[in-house]
Amino acid sequence: MKSYSRTSRRLPAMPRSVVLVWLLFSFLFAAVLSSTAYFTYQKEKSTVQTLVKETAHSYESLIRYLLSDLERILVQLHEDYPLQSEPDIESLEALLRHRVSTNPFIMDLLLMDAQGRLVAWSGGDTKPDVTEHSYFQHHFLHSNSKRFVSPPELSIVHDGKWFFSLSLAQRNDRGELAGVSTALIDIAALIQLFEGVEESPTLSVALIHQEGKLLLRLPRFSDYQTGDTLPARKGVERPLLNVTVLEMTSALDGLKRMFVLRPLIEYDLLVVSSADMHATLGVWKLSSKSLLLIWLLVSGAGFMVAMLYARQKEQFTDQLRQLTQSLPGFVYQLEQSGPDQFVYRYASEGVSEMFGVSKQAVEADAQLLLNMIHPDDYPRVLAESAECTASMTPWHSEFRMSLPDGRVIWLEARDQPRRLANGHLIWTGYANDITERKELEETLHHMALHDPLTELPNRAFFFRLAEQALAIAQRNGKQLALMFVDLDNFKPINDQFGHGVGDRLLQQVAKRMELSLRASDLIGRIGGDEFVVLLPEVESRVVAYSVAEKLRMELFRPYEIDGRQHQISVSIGIAVYPMDAEQLQSLVKRADQAMYLAKQRGRNCSQLATDSVLPLKEAEKTG
Repeated sequence: MKSYSRTSRRLPAMPRSVVLVWLLFSFLFAAVLSSTAYFTYQKEKSTVQTLVKETAHSYESLIRYLLSDLERILVQLHEDYPLQSEPDIESLEALLRHRVSTNPFIMDLLLMDAQGRLVAWSGGDTKPDVTEHSYFQHHFLHSNSKRFVSPPELSIVHDGKWFFSLSLAQRNDRGELAGVSTALIDIAALIQLFEGVEESPTLSVALIHQEGKLLLRLPRFSDYQTGDTLPARKGVERPLLNVTVLEMTSALDGLKRMFVLRPLIEYDLLVVSSADMHATLGVWKLSSKSLLLIWLLVSGAGFMVAMLYARQKEQFTDQLRQLTQSLPGFVYQLEQSGPDQFVYRYASEGVSEMFGVSKQAVEADAQLLLNMIHPDDYPRVLAESAECTASMTPWHSEFRMSLPDGRVIWLEARDQPRRLANGHLIWTGYANDITERKELEETLHHMALHDPLTELPNRAFFFRLAEQALAIAQRNGKQLALMFVDLDNFKPINDQFGHGVGDRLLQQVAKRMELSLRASDLIGRIGGDEFVVLLPEVESRVVAYSVAEKLRMELFRPYEIDGRQHQISVSIGIAVYPMDAEQLQSLVKRADQAMYLAKQRGRNCSQLATDSVLPLKEAEKTG
């Protein structure tokens, strides 16, 4: 049997100074990479939070618009058929049935007297007993109640379908209850609407009553259904009165999520948007793994270099070259001896692959790389570098580089400044190509602001731009026009030919609108078949009406889809600033009312906001 003495080959002992240098290098490099991972995480987290916030805001606006439209219908019923008088029941019920047939979200409309007896409803001849339902009992028991939104309930009349209700109390001059008008809202139809505007597979959206009852959640989840009571969560007290951002484990699917909760205070509802933190932070996870691998490679290779240095100092340069060739990007050491006097003391081989210039050329002339910094980013990079130099703190920046072949790439660079004994400055760091990450961030940002079907601005983004346009018009004393464009009878096309044909029709409508209007005009899609147009500068209402008519006739031309021609008309409502309203919210209401008036006139027409429409501008001045 062979034996080995204790004097067999041993690793060469490294000088203490070499060990300290290696440990210091590993620690500093770990600190740089750790800060990189931290800042990447914070940036990705911020991107996710922005996306979730804008999604919650979009769905809140959608629900608020739907409920305010239903409330407008109930208020109109109060005004046209006061229960203190004796309304014509036959004509009243005909009107209720018409309202239900033209609004897919209304399950039933009911008018009750002060004792809860049905005066009129949109259903059949047999009137059910509704006195025990919350939408009557709430107003009966609370003398100061005006509006009430109920938790979800099962309908007996409609074969066990889920609904929630919006009810308004009608009171006499003494404040006594005279009756209640109620709209029963079909939750299944609301789910279909949410599914039609769902923005990203990584997001979920829920609508919850402030009492804790779940109305709907997308994507649907088997453990919790409509009507279930959600468990109370620490830090979330109901009713919620303010927009709240939380990170916690979801009660629905058990995943760690970022939540944005937006209350609709006047309607006792809560819109909750969330994103799976594990799924949405994929970029950060990939970056962290890469940075960990880089650190392991660099630390391990650094240890090997230190060992070889102890044995043969002159081999250090060759070993470092082999190390940096395996890294993404390149490692560098840049020395500054005076104003605009730079020289690369070291640049790894990665500089050639990234910029198309050799390592030797860069080390001979530092301006080869410095002059590639994009002219729009150069002043910022210079200022950031000067600030870090003054405080001798680590420098980190992201900027563009214009390459000799005409390409523009994004670069992320990090380094640590140090002053030498001779007064010169030297920066040691690394730079990496992050073009793909920037393109992904841009894609996510675009998805959050645009309708995925038509690529037009979505509701939130459109009205943000509209606010800016209105401020410019106010500052410059100009007029602008807002148009609500609603497709007439679009639902039958979806029902007869399928949603695929309907989607392509919407895309062609959007494209035709873009071709028909000026480049400076703003177009958005804010609903299934509803578009909005903003004309930043118009000379008069006549000009605005002329543009609307030209657009209406252009959209009335036939569309060809799969070899079949389809024709659809539009109804357009027009409101002009400042004649019709001076605030955006009022201008929106005027244009919306004008569009509904165009519908009532028979559709396929344009309608200016007129005195017959609710005088919102006067309301602004007085209230």
